[in-house]
Amino acid sequence: MYYRKFLKAWSKLPIWGKLLLLAGLLGVITYLYLSFYYWPRQEAIEVRKRQISELEQKIAGNEQIIKNFDDYKKQERNLRKLLDQTLSLLPREREIGELLKLLGHHAEKAGIQILNFTPKGEMPKGFYSEVPLDLHLSGSYHQIAHFFDRLAAMPRLVNVSEINISAPVACKDKAVIDITCVATSFRFLGGGGEAEVKQTTTPNGKPTRKRKRR
Repeated sequence: MYYRKFLKAWSKLPIWGKLLLLAGLLGVITYLYLSFYYWPRQEAIEVRKRQISELEQKIAGNEQIIKNFDDYKKQERNLRKLLDQTLSLLPREREIGELLKLLGHHAEKAGIQILNFTPKGEMPKGFYSEVPLDLHLSGSYHQIAHFFDRLAAMPRLVNVSEINISAPVACKDKAVIDITCVATSFRFLGGGGEAEVKQTTTPNGKPTRKRKRR
């Protein structure tokens, strides 16, 4: 019944009225579509875009942190390697016995004799200390030079100074010389410096050095 009434009323409308009614109906449908679907959806999309942008920024920040961490780890490995190399040149202990073994080994290889050795007092120099050792050597010029070359090539740092050479003496078709010198090795003290070496005096008045207990 209502359908027939609507068709009858519709048929009586002029063309411009029908167009106006259709335009109004289309406007209402468009408004409802925009209000209940399009605009809420666009707003949700913008929210998602902002969330994605924030996540991308966090991811980029985390990637930079990871990159920096890898760089820090690489720097740490390089510093540890450098520290190990430094400690191989400057051990933490005096190790006089080990040093004498090395000197004896290189003297044997060079063909010279170590006639005498005398450890001297340790001398702190800030973050390291000098550990000097008086040496009395005997051999030919070539053998002595070869011995010093072997010392220079050692992984551990040893400095030879105060070299005194005696007059050569003929022995078995070669000239043999006696040499006195000071072979100085070095010990790493760390941040404590001189505080890690405590100077004392022996009963005979000679200075000695003892490590301070930590």
